[in-house]
Amino acid sequence: MLPAEFDYAAPESVDEALALLTGGGNVRILAGGQSLLPTLKLRLDRPDLVVDLRKISELSYVREEEGEIAIGALTTYAELVASDLIGSGSARCLAEAAASVGDLQVRNLGTIGGSLSHADPAADIPAAALALDCALVARSEAGDRTIAADDFFHGLWTTALQTGELLREIRFRKANGGGAYEKLRQAASGFALVGAAAVVEMGGDTIAGARVALTGVASGPIRLHALEERLSGKSLSAELVRDVCKGAGEAIENPLSDAHGSAEYRMAMAGVTARRAILRAAG
Repeated sequence: MLPAEFDYAAPESVDEALALLTGGGNVRILAGGQSLLPTLKLRLDRPDLVVDLRKISELSYVREEEGEIAIGALTTYAELVASDLIGSGSARCLAEAAASVGDLQVRNLGTIGGSLSHADPAADIPAAALALDCALVARSEAGDRTIAADDFFHGLWTTALQTGELLREIRFRKANGGGAYEKLRQAASGFALVGAAAVVEMGGDTIAGARVALTGVASGPIRLHALEERLSGKSLSAELVRDVCKGAGEAIENPLSDAHGSAEYRMAMAGVTARRAILRAAG
């Protein structure tokens, strides 16, 4: 099926893009197109205007600034995988999440900002953003607004972004520890039936802190706060992590259930993927 007719614009600056976003009508942002184009072809979305951001080179970068990692919203999955800043330490969970997305063509076109803004319940990147405690910087004509990852996701394909706002940057501070992402893949699409991102900080043999997030199991990514508290301050062992993760599925309200995996299966596998991610993150 072909998309319904729409107007198209390819601005060359953020300011030009923001002016288009506030021009009225149903406007959609194209930030890679791996999520938007299928919905257009199925006519699930019929925008009046599509604003293609690919010419805005200032939104594509990975760099270190004042002790934080800053990532432009148009940075592709492939660029995240190739970045030395992302591939080690706690940030490794983001590199591994990006590496697990789709196939090579998707990773060369899809962007971190597009994934976060689209908020697909089975997307990989949102779980890593929660585990890394990212700050998401939105730009509007009024200026920048910083949104904590914990406050960004509002449910199925819904975020804290407001009309006229554009996700500009993702920032996080590397933790003194390791990160990992584990995923049970839906065979046909590559999306996560269950995905788990973990960041674990160690003090000797003791878990100084942990952040763990799930994707694919509910209408949006979720932090496992109770599980994190049960790990913090404990001596690391495979037995501890196994016992703590047994009840991970209990934190899922209204778990997803479909032809690819029942709610019961997802709840059971939440503990398995979380355990694997935590143990690898802890080294």
